[in-house]
Amino acid sequence: VNRASRIVNIAYAGSAVVSDEIHEALEGDDHFGWKALRPRRLKGIGWTPLWVLTRPGEGSSRSTLNEEVARRVRARRDRRRAQEGEDDGESQSAD
Repeated sequence: VNRASRIVNIAYAGSAVVSDEIHEALEGDDHFGWKALRPRRLKGIGWTPLWVLTRPGEGSSRSTLNEEVARRVRARRDRRRAQEGEDDGESQSAD
């Protein structure tokens, strides 16, 4: 089962929920609006920031808070990946 399948199971009928990577790729495009969802724990993947695609200018007052939570989850994930990369390098050099 892949990430897209897990995300589809979260979305309501008629909504478009996307991963953080898709949001980052399209964030500057004025044709899209975004509403941050609270990060969700996807089985086999971990905590994942998610976004709902909206019409430009739509959103809610909670979006700013959810965007901050998503930013923090991304930063924590990036730090963890960097540490894992350092750990892999140390274990390989010990061989």
